[in-house]
Amino acid sequence: MSKLLPYETIVKAHEGDPDAIDTVLSHYAGYIRYCSKVHGKVNAEVEEYVK
Repeated sequence: MSKLLPYETIVKAHEGDPDAIDTVLSHYAGYIRYCSKVHGKVNAEVEEYVK
C-alpha cells in the first residue's frame, strides 16, 4: 500500500469534493492529532481547528 495519496484525490479535495476531503482528512488524521498536542497532550480544540 502506498503512503501517498493519489494526485486525483488531492485535486478533487481542492475542488471541494466531500468524499475526497474525507479521504485526505483520514489519511492525515494521525499527523493532525500529533500536531494538535500541547504540552504532550492532545488538545481537541486545536485538533478541530486544524481540520
